[in-house]
Amino acid sequence: MNSSTRPCKVIVVCGSSSGVGKSTLVDRLSQLISNASALYFDAYQATTEFPPDLFEDLANGKDVDPKHIRSPLFYRDLCALREGRPVVDPWNREVTPGAYLIVEEPFGREREGMAELIDYIACIQLPMDIALARRLLRNLKQDFNHLPTEERIQFMESTLLQYLNGGRIAYQKLYELVAADCDLILDGLETTDEMALAVITDLKRRGILQDQG
Repeated sequence: MNSSTRPCKVIVVCGSSSGVGKSTLVDRLSQLISNASALYFDAYQATTEFPPDLFEDLANGKDVDPKHIRSPLFYRDLCALREGRPVVDPWNREVTPGAYLIVEEPFGREREGMAELIDYIACIQLPMDIALARRLLRNLKQDFNHLPTEERIQFMESTLLQYLNGGRIAYQKLYELVAADCDLILDGLETTDEMALAVITDLKRRGILQDQG
């Protein structure tokens, strides 16, 4: 890192379950904050190593350490951006560094090495049933709308079975773990702009975000 370059501020949006609105809020914050870039955990999901029985263990009351959820490419690129070096993510999108880096990271400070890199965490709280409904609608209308109807129905069935067979409990436990060490809890029932305003206001109050003019 060039001696004249200071690490950017890393602002994380978390929330353990799919469908709470993490990516959408990261998008909006990166638009509203001057000289900000964005990094998405979703782009690195295929290269992330999860414990084989993560949901089952959580649902059965076993302790699960998020440090066992490893994503070396995500960590490498986050470090590079923080130090002012551009990266190309697994979706082949170039991410250029800025004064602020807005990051989608479901597990907050809990994964190995993350606490040292993060300056601020906003955690989205949303009832699990609403998150599930949003996820299924997104899958049907966007992610899998190219698939035959029968395949989409099968996907919905598997998702709902996972949710009923321990997924809901696992998501709740992960949320409680992550939320315990965050800086701001957001109401996921609010609009994206309302949540973004709450984050920006809190960042300014803490002196992390300078006057945007």
